[in-house]
Amino acid sequence: MRKRPETSLRTRALQYLARREYSRAELAARLRPYVEDDFEQLQPNGQGEKVRHVRSPHPNPAETTSHSTKASENDAQVAGYLPEGEGTNGSLREYHVNDLDELLDDLVSSGWLSDERAAMQLLHARRPRFGTQRIAHEMHQKGISEELIAQALPALKETELASARSVWQRKYGRLPQDAKEKARQMRFMQSRGFSPDVIFKVLQHDETAEGK
Repeated sequence: MRKRPETSLRTRALQYLARREYSRAELAARLRPYVEDDFEQLQPNGQGEKVRHVRSPHPNPAETTSHSTKASENDAQVAGYLPEGEGTNGSLREYHVNDLDELLDDLVSSGWLSDERAAMQLLHARRPRFGTQRIAHEMHQKGISEELIAQALPALKETELASARSVWQRKYGRLPQDAKEKARQMRFMQSRGFSPDVIFKVLQHDETAEGK
């Protein structure tokens, strides 16, 4: 059987970017399973002195059991970093962390990778279904800077009430009839990331509050 050609780190990055926008930090997390990150360790040399050794954190394949290898692959797949069915047995090429940093720098300078575009894509995709708090939290998780998040907040808050009313209408469409039902509706809206004042306006159906 012919061995499948190895996929370069750049090709993998472009494959991800062809599907959607990524922040730099998010793309780095996706590519990191394919990178071998050397680290330094100080060890005694037997003469009372400490010498610096550089070794790979990956164990010798001969010393690694098939069970532990499979477990690490499963962990990576669950985390969303490795495509399902793609393991490390001959299908991954090792790169060093410097290769990854240089690649990300090049993708940014060439316009392929942009935190600004990633933030805007997330904003437009999430705004119809989630509130400002939820969207800002997701931006944080994707490694988007505080500055870019702050820039996005005014646009989010401007349309948050309309989005909240749309979400509430699709889910319930009827004002709560008692305190228990009101609490249930409020918990749902909070889970979507809408602020308490927005939820209050939605449940009160105070149309005049839109302009306040």
